Amino acid sequence: MIRAEVGEAGEWRTYSEGIDNDGDGRFNEDGTGGLDINRNWPGQWQQEHIQGGAGPYPLSEPETRAVAEFLLSHRNVTGIINHHMAGNFVYRPPTALHFDPVTGEEQPMSQQDLSVLNFFGAKYTELINEQNVTPVFGRGGPPRYGAIWGVMIGWGYDHYGVPSWVPEMGSYAPFCDYDEDGNATEMERLRWNDTEMDGKIFVDWKPFDHPQLGQVEIGGWVSKVYDPDRRTYTNVMTTPGPVFEEFLDEHTAWNNWMASMSPLVRVIEVTSEAAGSGFMKVTAKIQNQGYLPTNVTEQAIRNQTAKTVKVSIDLNGAELVFGDETVDIGHLQGNRSEPETVEWMIRSAGGTPRVTVTAVSEKGGTHSRVMEG
Repeated sequence: MIRAEVGEAGEWRTYSEGIDNDGDGRFNEDGTGGLDINRNWPGQWQQEHIQGGAGPYPLSEPETRAVAEFLLSHRNVTGIINHHMAGNFVYRPPTALHFDPVTGEEQPMSQQDLSVLNFFGAKYTELINEQNVTPVFGRGGPPRYGAIWGVMIGWGYDHYGVPSWVPEMGSYAPFCDYDEDGNATEMERLRWNDTEMDGKIFVDWKPFDHPQLGQVEIGGWVSKVYDPDRRTYTNVMTTPGPVFEEFLDEHTAWNNWMASMSPLVRVIEVTSEAAGSGFMKVTAKIQNQGYLPTNVTEQAIRNQTAKTVKVSIDLNGAELVFGDETVDIGHLQGNRSEPETVEWMIRSAGGTPRVTVTAVSEKGGTHSRVMEG
C-alpha cells in the first residue's frame, strides 16, 4: 500500500490469493482444470460461455459420472443431499426456471412437490435453528435472476425425480458471534482468532512480488487450516470441535428424518373366501405406510421415470383360475392412505394351499405376506 497525498483519492483492489490462470481477469476462482464439478450435471447444463466451469459436456468428469451411474443403478434412492460448507442455509430446486420445449411457456413446479419441499425445509429450520441457520432458499424459491445450471440437485429433481438439497453448513457465527446477534463481524472474528485460534486464521499484510500484478501486499483472512491429524486442510468455517460436531449432529438428525419420510409399501392383509367346488377368492390389501407417495415426486411422473407398484401371487397346492399373476396397481399415495385391493380366484389341488402375495415398489421396497388355508 502506498500512502496517498493529502487530497488525493485512494484506490485499491483485493483478490483471492493465486493467479489468473485463464486470462478472465479473476484470480484463483477456477477449480482443478478450470472445472466446477457442480456445474457438470445434465440438469439444464449450459456451455462455458454461459456457465463457467461447466466442462465440455454433461458428466464429462469421472467424479460426476460415477455418482450419476451409482444413482441410476440404485433407483430405490428417495432423496439427494449434497453437503456444502458456507453460509448456513439450504438450497432446493429449482435452480433455474423451466420452459416447455414446444410452446416456450414457463413450467411451474408441481404444487404437491412444492409443499413437500416446504415441509422438509421447515423441518430443517426447526432442527438447526439453534445454530442461527437461515434456510432462505430451503423455505422459499430461488431468485428469478442469478439462476445456476448444471448443478447436482437440479439434475436430482428434474431428471432423477427426488427431493434434492444443498445444505450450506458452515459459518463463522456459531464460533464467534459474541454479541449473539446472528452475525460475526470482522472484529468478532479477530477476537476469535486471537483468543481461541492461536492467531492461525489471520496473516499480517506484507509486500509480495506477484508474477502478474507486480508489487502487491499479501495477507488477511485464512480460509483453510492444516490439520496434522487428518493430513489435510480444513475450511475455517468447519473447524473441528464441539460446536461443529453439534452442528453435524443436527444435520444428521434432519437427514435421518427425511429418510424416515420415504414410501414404505406393505401387504397389510391377505384373506380367502370359499366359493365352493374347491374354488377360493383371495383378497390382498396393499398400503403405502410412508409419508411420500411411491412415485416420490410429481416430477418423476412428468419425466416418466416413476415406476408403478406391482403385486403378484404365488401358489403352492393351488392354481390361478381368474386374475393376472402380476397386477399393476399404479402409484400409491403416502401417509397411510386407503389401501388398494387386489383379488384373484384360485382352485385348490387338494389339501391346504399356500398363497404368497408380494408387493414390489421401486422406492417403497418389497414386502410379502403368506396365507395358508
